[in-house]
Amino acid sequence: MAEVANTMDERSRSPLADITGADTVAETGGVCGVELREMPQAAAVLVAARRGETDAASAALAQVLGAAPPATPAIAAAGDARILWSGPGKWLVMLDGAAAAAHSENIRAATKESAAIVDQSDMRVELALSGPHARDVLSRLVSIDVDAAAFPPGSAAMTGIAHVSGHVWLAPARTGQPEVFHILGPRSYAESLWHHVVVAAEQYGLRAITVADGARSHDTDAAD
Repeated sequence: MAEVANTMDERSRSPLADITGADTVAETGGVCGVELREMPQAAAVLVAARRGETDAASAALAQVLGAAPPATPAIAAAGDARILWSGPGKWLVMLDGAAAAAHSENIRAATKESAAIVDQSDMRVELALSGPHARDVLSRLVSIDVDAAAFPPGSAAMTGIAHVSGHVWLAPARTGQPEVFHILGPRSYAESLWHHVVVAAEQYGLRAITVADGARSHDTDAAD
């Protein structure tokens, strides 16, 4: 049992736990052009429709989550769930909040005849990129066109990101909220991915914050 507990602790541990964030705003005259954040680990399940069952799997997901999964490279929001297109008949469903486990079981039950389900919760690292120079940074990292005309809000793509394969998407637009790009890459390459984004962004005035930074800050405040 102790061995299982240790394995679970390692899976829930941030892959960037040993990395400290960066701040180059002072070097750009106090201008913050880019904010980079590591996102907390989310539950994630890959739903892959069986041959000839794409429509049935899509309908089952829509019924469970309350939003239709994208049929083209895009991302859809559905309450605490984000549905990311991952290829024809494939969707990565990322689940946030306390109801994640229940949502995951409901997805399994609803799609058991039409799709294969793979839990990928511990496989990836998610980074969020925002600020007036976020597109400039992304354009230096990915092999797709991220101009506003080619990559509007709600867009998603599977692409190379600093020599690593992963997902990139732009969150659906929200009134009065800034654009937020998301990068989803392999957990085993988390430190390399973080490094490449930091290097690409630091010239614009960067604030980069990991999940561990937040925990360290909280511990310091508590000690005071």
